[in-house]
Amino acid sequence: MSGIFTETFIVGLLATSVAAATPLLLAGLAESVSQRTGVINVGIEGYMLMGAFFGYLVSHYTGNVWVATLGGMVAGVVIALIAAYTMISRYADQIVTGLGIMILAVGITSTAYRSIFSEDGSFQPERVPVESFSEWSIPGLSSIPWIGEIFFQQVPIVYLGYLAVPLAIWLMRSEWGLIIRAAGENPEALESTGANAIRVRYLAVLGTGAMSALGGVFLSIGQTTTFSEGLVGGRGFIALGVAIVGRRNPIGVLIAALVFAIADSLQLWLPTAGIDVPQQLLAMLPYIVTLIALAGMLGKVRHPAAFLKPYVRQE
Repeated sequence: MSGIFTETFIVGLLATSVAAATPLLLAGLAESVSQRTGVINVGIEGYMLMGAFFGYLVSHYTGNVWVATLGGMVAGVVIALIAAYTMISRYADQIVTGLGIMILAVGITSTAYRSIFSEDGSFQPERVPVESFSEWSIPGLSSIPWIGEIFFQQVPIVYLGYLAVPLAIWLMRSEWGLIIRAAGENPEALESTGANAIRVRYLAVLGTGAMSALGGVFLSIGQTTTFSEGLVGGRGFIALGVAIVGRRNPIGVLIAALVFAIADSLQLWLPTAGIDVPQQLLAMLPYIVTLIALAGMLGKVRHPAAFLKPYVRQE
């Protein structure tokens, strides 16, 4: 091959994209389930940020990446619980609540980072040693030309992200899937069967917090070994777009996550191919793709009947 289409370029771009899609995929799958119950999580950015910071923090103090992963996910669940209580139990506007949660997460993580790690009150992540995930090469599969390097030489969280796709398919086709959809379409009818619509919505939001936080852990100790205030970089909002563009379908979410990840990875790989594109334009590319994709989906995605509507149980 010659020019841009060299083996190194294509394999490198796709391998990077498979990894970069992971936080979008994890958050997008969980958000798809939450939206089917009628609840949107605009605060995904905050869930990711909490996971990234507390995963980083626990990794620094314990030196154990799995304990750090659990710590990050717990942090995501805690802030998601605040969001769930505000939106579901107190009937607050879901959009406004999500933005508030994001601001709260920024405040918590930036203040905690500066208080714990910085001597002069500034962000200096290079001074803080942390344990990070090592690459797991799958025996046999990792040696397959092209395919092995792209898919089977990744860190463990990447494999967890892609395993979540068939699990999400199974969930939505099971009896639980019927309950999830009923919570978003007609929670009153669901409760008449003896199920608890409020509990279903709570679980969906908490699950989104856990999965999004896992994506944040990937960013801080899976993809990098650092934390900064801008580490998540808008991926929470892109994950929202992934859920909507993917029509809340696990396969659609997977495809959308990969497309956005390729757009993100191009900023790393186009310069290596000798293509002179302004770095600012490349950095904007994933967000431009997101806006175009969402604009193209306007009016084409059917929302659940009770989408964004608080459910007030009749006593």
